[in-house]
Order: sequence, then structure tokens, then C-alpha cells
Amino acid sequence: MISEPKVAILFDKSYTFERELLRGISRYSRLYSQWIYYPTTTLTAGNQKMAANLKQILQWKPDGIISNFTPDISILVESIPNIPIIFIYHPTPDEATPLRNYVSVDFKKVAISGARYLTGHGFKHYAFCGYADTPWCNIFSRYFSNIISDQGLHTSIYEQPKSRVNQYWNKEQHFMARWIKSLPKPVAIMASDDVRAQHITVVCNQLDLDIPFEVSILGRSNDELLCETTTPTLSSIALNTNRTGYEVGKTLAAMMDGTYTNPTKIIIEPTHVVSRISTEYLAVDDADTVTAMRYIRYNTHQHLQVTDIVEQTNVSRSVLETKFRQFVGRTINEEIRRVRVEQISQMLVETELSITEIAYATGFKNVEHIARYFRKEKDMSPRDYRKQYSRKAKAV
Repeated sequence: MISEPKVAILFDKSYTFERELLRGISRYSRLYSQWIYYPTTTLTAGNQKMAANLKQILQWKPDGIISNFTPDISILVESIPNIPIIFIYHPTPDEATPLRNYVSVDFKKVAISGARYLTGHGFKHYAFCGYADTPWCNIFSRYFSNIISDQGLHTSIYEQPKSRVNQYWNKEQHFMARWIKSLPKPVAIMASDDVRAQHITVVCNQLDLDIPFEVSILGRSNDELLCETTTPTLSSIALNTNRTGYEVGKTLAAMMDGTYTNPTKIIIEPTHVVSRISTEYLAVDDADTVTAMRYIRYNTHQHLQVTDIVEQTNVSRSVLETKFRQFVGRTINEEIRRVRVEQISQMLVETELSITEIAYATGFKNVEHIARYFRKEKDMSPRDYRKQYSRKAKAV
């Protein structure tokens, strides 16, 4: 009788990101290789206790480990080279590391997704709020600010206090409040994750700043419980974490049975932006442009033409095109395509509607029509997009 592989999962499971990753891992396990998991409730909390944790785990004789990455953990793990290990959150996710297998987020794509979404709301002032001395956060911040800079605009970066004492929330909120008060309004803030986005809303509420009219906030990871229970509700960039977890499970299984020996990097990518109240504002100081942009947003189910948009305003097509370039940074047609493709992406990822049903719901005549339209923006077919990013994607 072949015994089930024993796997230790050593990362926090408090938030949606980690839980979705674990769901994907367990989905693979259930389908192909029923695993026995180490009882994590028996572990000592905190990375500083990892030596004690690993001692317990090694006595259990695991066949594989999936763990958060820290330098201390890395050193300890290297003392047990015969056990396959996949790390979560490598400290330099944009660099190849030939000696380790790891999972990381493509923060360049996340930054592009966030910047495109926020600039689509017409803001002229941008900010980024993250954490100090966190490599992935610094990478995310750099990509975001560079994209905004390419459009001739500036991003204000929040500098978290270096002192650990001042990073406790009862103290840090005063530093964050001082920073947010100093920002020109209206401002769009890209938060490093949903927890940070929630911190920003708390401070804005304390300062009586109107969200989203004075401060619009976009998070990352789409932690639905956190986003829906924040006041006001938080918009967030959704990731294909569940699908990536499945790939992590598949890779670890191959490592444990000896059929996969090359170091690998498994990438988590953004799928779409889930819009909620925290970004329901168009920061455009022009009535015709705002009218046109709102019409586009509320009519994604129609096959819109530029003439349809112009008819909603009091200006000519050439004047409205000039205003769009000035205030939005895109043509009218580019904005129509961006908003419609974002809607299609969300339906592909979050619903089980067939592509034919999505085509009719979004104003396309048939599957071929929506496929051509979608491919121009995403460089892949709707079917491939769903297969790659949907949390309900079937095993392949």
C-alpha cells in the first residue's frame, strides 16, 4: 500500500491571499494525491520560533514543505536538503534565483493594473502606501510610481516609521494622518495590500476626509471579507491566487516523486479590479468628460460607438476627443475598450457563465466577435484567460 505524502504548510492563513493559495494547493491534493498535512495549530507562533517548529516537523518526517521565505528560515531549511521545499514570497520576486523553488507576485503587472484603473478615473495626484523595509512592497511602489511618472505625474510615497515602536497602529496612525493631510486633493492612493488600504480608510474617517471624493483608495488581493466590511467598501485588484495554488500543489507533487527537479518560479498575476465604493469617483474637472466616462461605465452591456458617447455631451466629437486626451490620457475608443474588457475579465473570472452568455450580456454578436475584441487588449482569448485566471478553473 502506497502511503499518502506528508506535507507541512508553514505560512499565515489569516487572510484571503494565503487561504486562496491553500485552497488551490488542497484542490490539487484532493484530485490527484491525497496529502496528510502537519497540524499547524501545534506550531509555535512567529518566524523567530521557526527553529523549534522545524525540529518538530522533521521528527514528523515530512515528504514536502511549503513555507514563507525569510533569511532565517532559508538557512535552517538548507540543513535539510533532501526534503522538497517551495517558498512563498521570495524577497526579490523580479529576479531569478536558480537555487530555490518559490512563488511570487508579478508586481509589475499588478502596478500596471492599478495604475491603469486609477488613471482611468482622471486623477492628477497619486500616492502609494506600503510598509518600510519590505522588499516586495518597495518593488511594487517603484513600478507604480514609474508608470505614473511616464504620464508626467508624480506619486507621493508614504514613509512608514523605522522604529518598531512607532509601527504599532496606535502610534503609526498619527504619522499616516500627517502624510494624508499633506497630499493634494483629490488624490488616488494605491495601497500595497487590502490591510493597508483599510488602514488608510480608518485614518481618512478620523480626519473627516470624504472617500472617494477627496481620497480614492485601491487595495490588492481582493480579500472579500475585509473589503466588504470596511467603511466604505474597498476596491481591490484581484489575483489568480487559487489557480496558482493548484500549480504549487502540482509542482510539489512532482518534486516529491522525483519527476520534477529543476528550480521553478511560480507567478501570481492580477486578473481584474473589483470596483467598490472607495473608488466610485471621477476626478475630472470637466463636465462633458465626466458625463462621457460615466456613460461608458454604466453601459458596458452595449456595443458602444464613439458617436454614442458624443451624443451624451454638448460638444463635437473633435472637442470631446481633445478633452479625453487632456483629462484621461486616452482616446474615447481606448477608454471604451478598457472598461468593456475589464468587465468581461471580471465575468470570466468570477462567474460560471459561458463565453457565449458573456458575449450577449456585454453587447457582442457572437463568440468570435468578443474573442477578437478581447484578444486585442489582453493578447489571449477569453477561453485561455478563464483557464489561466479563474479560481474555478478545472484541473488541466
